[in-house]
Amino acid sequence: MKIALILPLAVILAAAVPQSATLAQPYQGPSITIPLPGGGPAPQYRDDHERHCAELQNREHELHERMEHAGYSEDREHLADRLRETHEHLRDECGR
Repeated sequence: MKIALILPLAVILAAAVPQSATLAQPYQGPSITIPLPGGGPAPQYRDDHERHCAELQNREHELHERMEHAGYSEDREHLADRLRETHEHLRDECGR
């Protein structure tokens, strides 16, 4: 007897719940954009050589900062080697 009542009630409840409620997307709130530091316009270079020198200088600066935060290990030695190589390239190719 209980089973005979449960099936019709399930059909009635399923028909009573609107489909739009089951297919609705969750509220995502307003969209905001957070600017990143240094996210201004890209610098303008006169030629590829100037761009290459600027990239080498940025790489040298980045390696120097990473080396300051690295502990005394093989990683630090590897960073020191890369920094030395980058500095030599910068000196040879860009005169700095």
